[in-house]
Amino acid sequence: MAGIIRNLEIFGTGTHRASTGPITVTEEDLDQIVEAFDALQGTNIVKPHLKLGHTDTQKFFGQKDGVPSLGWIERVWREGQKLLADITDVPDALLDMIKSRRFHNVSAEVYIDIWFLWF
Repeated sequence: MAGIIRNLEIFGTGTHRASTGPITVTEEDLDQIVEAFDALQGTNIVKPHLKLGHTDTQKFFGQKDGVPSLGWIERVWREGQKLLADITDVPDALLDMIKSRRFHNVSAEVYIDIWFLWF
């Protein structure tokens, strides 16, 4: 079985650490992320997903390479200075771990053309 995470805060305005150094994110930047997400909906270009960890070399479920998708980002929107998302097809075991606070940090992985979400 799989479940849904609704109204998850995934990103916000302010200064964030990025692989390229500190970046400052504005409400306009968040609006651009929402616009890009909406534009990609229904295409085969990319489907943003939920993953655990920051690198493709991490192994969680015995896979030989990469990180499995643990849910799909179905909706993204901005409320004030926060970016929120609904995530579907999240395995029940992961939902249970989130509810028991085994994962408490959320970090968006944002690229020019692609972005993912991890705990």
